Amino acid sequence: MYAGDRLTVTSTIENIKSIAGNDILDIRGEVHDAAGEHVVTAWTKLVARAADTAAEGA
Repeated sequence: MYAGDRLTVTSTIENIKSIAGNDILDIRGEVHDAAGEHVVTAWTKLVARAADTAAEGA
C-alpha cells in the first residue's frame, strides 16, 4: 500500500448491546485495494454514553 492508492472499506455492524445505559456497537471494516485484493480487516467499537442526569440538573 502506498500514498495515493485507492482503498474501499465495507463496514458491517457485528453486534449492538446496551450496558449500564450505554449503547455499544462493534463494527468490522474489510479494506480492499483497487484490484479487489484484501488489504486489512479492522474492528471498531463505538460507545454512545447515557446522559449524565446529575450534570443536567446543575
